[in-house]
Amino acid sequence: MNFQMTRTSTLLVLTIVSIASSNIAAAQDTSAKPYIFDIYDQFVISNAAAKACSPPDAQSKARHDANFATVTTHVRNTLMSDRYKKSPAEINQLLAGRRALLDKEVSEKIAKIGCNNADVQTITRRYNAQVNWQPPRS
Repeated sequence: MNFQMTRTSTLLVLTIVSIASSNIAAAQDTSAKPYIFDIYDQFVISNAAAKACSPPDAQSKARHDANFATVTTHVRNTLMSDRYKKSPAEINQLLAGRRALLDKEVSEKIAKIGCNNADVQTITRRYNAQVNWQPPRS
């Protein structure tokens, strides 16, 4: 995925992610967070922004969901690896909590700054890029 973001929009996303990450730090060692979690977070954040500001049509939603499922599979595999050794139940709890928290943080931030904010519009455009992303399928 090649996304062009302004410095401000990058800071907005990083602020949202850091707030959420600090709240779930107990559930995950964030000092050694694999890059795949950043991609997972970006999918969750853009989905929340799109829901709040420009709900996608059914076809776009289905394609985004399929790409998000691919990312989620990689996250699950990483968490089950010898390095993290998380059980499926722990993974389900971690990902559900992470998704709920990020969704809440994004929704609250958008409620304050609005959908017309340039940074929010950048994040909603990312959703469209994720819809059109063609991940390698194995």
